[in-house]
Formats: sequence, C-alpha cells, structure tokens
Amino acid sequence: MSRTIVALLENSIGPRLLLTTRLSEVGYTVTVLSAADAVREQMKTGTLDWLILDEAAIRQDGAALLGQLARTRERPRIAWLGPHPPAAEGLIQVRFDKPLDYGKIIRFLSATNDE
Repeated sequence: MSRTIVALLENSIGPRLLLTTRLSEVGYTVTVLSAADAVREQMKTGTLDWLILDEAAIRQDGAALLGQLARTRERPRIAWLGPHPPAAEGLIQVRFDKPLDYGKIIRFLSATNDE
C-alpha cells in the first residue's frame, strides 16, 4: 500500500532529491512542498499520512504552521529533520539528526506504515 508523504525541505536540492527518490523506491508517494502555505493548501485538498519538516525550511513561518497543526483535528504524523524542534509537545512524533541517515528514516517510516 502506498502512503503519502509531504516533505517540506530545505532549499538544498541534493537532500531533497535523495530523500524523495529513496522514499519513492520503497513505495511512498512523495509530494515536495516549498513553504508552510503550500502545506496548508495540501491539507485542504487531501489527506496526509506524514509531514516531514526540515528545520531550515520553515524558520520564517514554521511556528505559525505548527500552531495551526496543533489545532487541527486530523493532522498528519510529523517527522522533524534537524536539531532543536520548537516547543510542540505531542505534535512531533520523531526527530532525525543531520546529516540525515536516509536508511534510518526509511526504516522508521516503514515500521510505522501500518499503524
């Protein structure tokens, strides 16, 4: 079964392409978004299983996005890429350190695929 993953990643094309490719290879559908507003729009139009947030990509409007997600009843599970997630108690399910270990990310998502 294919799962949807929405990735909000840093502007660095290398990590973005590598993560998208690796997840696609193991059966995930990946939609890459570039800003918090795009995440909000995606949530209006479709169901998201996972939202992968890169701390470098959401610095400007990340707090507002996390606040909105905290108030949303049906929200995706959130993976945080990078250090020091903002205060979002119970909102961020998992955090991955940088440099990213893509195998670790895939193993974690695969283990939680049917939850």
